[in-house]
Amino acid sequence: EKNLLAPVQKCTDFGTAYSTTLFRWAVSLVLSRSFEVTLGDEKVLVIIPLVDFLNHKPFSSCTSSVTFDEEAREFRVMAREASDDGFEVFITYGPKSNADLLVCYGF
Repeated sequence: EKNLLAPVQKCTDFGTAYSTTLFRWAVSLVLSRSFEVTLGDEKVLVIIPLVDFLNHKPFSSCTSSVTFDEEAREFRVMAREASDDGFEVFITYGPKSNADLLVCYGF
């Protein structure tokens, strides 16, 4: 598993315009709102507008998947199962402990 905080841990001097605190804050914003998607042969983190508004619910039958359609050049959020109108569709961050969810996503 990649250490996504490695760049933060290596940076110690940002001059006068930036601070380590601001850099860590910016990185936490990206990491808490990004999704891992496979593009070609590589897994990358992406931020997709509005997708981070979906609620997390592990092991739900109404979860969705985030994929990239290379031919259409678009991201897609697809429900894994059909549901009735008005039912909420969730995302899942995968099998994570409560501690991981708190540290990575703030809840």
